[in-house]
Amino acid sequence: MKTHIQYAYESGDVSYLDTLFTSSDVADIVNQTEYAEQILNYDANMLNEMIEIKKTIANTQLELETNLAAVEAIEAEVTENKEAVELMIEGKQVQAANYATSIDDYEEQIAAIQADIDATNATIAAMEAAAEKARQEALAAGQNVEINYTGGPLQWPVSTGGVITSLFGPRWGTVHQGLDIGCATGTPIVACEAGIVIGAAYSSSMGNYVLIDHGGGVTTVYMHNSSLCVSYGDVVARGQVIALAGSTGNSTGPHCHLGLRINGVYVDPLPYLQ
Repeated sequence: MKTHIQYAYESGDVSYLDTLFTSSDVADIVNQTEYAEQILNYDANMLNEMIEIKKTIANTQLELETNLAAVEAIEAEVTENKEAVELMIEGKQVQAANYATSIDDYEEQIAAIQADIDATNATIAAMEAAAEKARQEALAAGQNVEINYTGGPLQWPVSTGGVITSLFGPRWGTVHQGLDIGCATGTPIVACEAGIVIGAAYSSSMGNYVLIDHGGGVTTVYMHNSSLCVSYGDVVARGQVIALAGSTGNSTGPHCHLGLRINGVYVDPLPYLQ
């Protein structure tokens, strides 16, 4: 009330003061007093509203600050995760590059192995052709050709039995053209059938090898030997020792690689062996 009176006086609005101090009777004063109380109640209500508004603003500000902190935490986590993902991507890219290099190296190795296989096949084919030519010339001259394989099971080439370590068929991106039989170095290797030695030498891929013509378009080749026991042109009997097992040429351990060719084509030896 005092504040309102002071405001009315200072602002020059004296109608309110005049009304209050010039009241003619007690009833007017009571009425004016009630009016003053209403003003005070209004002010009190306004003050309470202002206090509540202030609290609301403070709470809202606190909530905003909390949300801001949460957003900043999320941004920090996103940044951290982004960096982790970028590092992972970089690592995967390095791995991919390494894999690509490994694949290139592997393909080069396969190409080199295939080149060795092709060279070996060409060598054996040339020997077979030369042997067949000599056979035909002998027949034309009326000479008796003793070797002529007509069928039947072939003898197992490793005298001690050994263990099959690789079958005929796809292997390492190429075709394994024979049967690998693991055995100790120096194990006697025998001829699968009687025939004529048309190849007994060394090559970088076959190592020390023996190639035998059995007639009837059938030849056998025995690779990776430590030493040879026969020479070109020798006539050998079935089961005769022709070499000693080893790991020469393109080999990863002592074994006998037995190749079987019928009419110039490699076939799986296993079904033909005794």
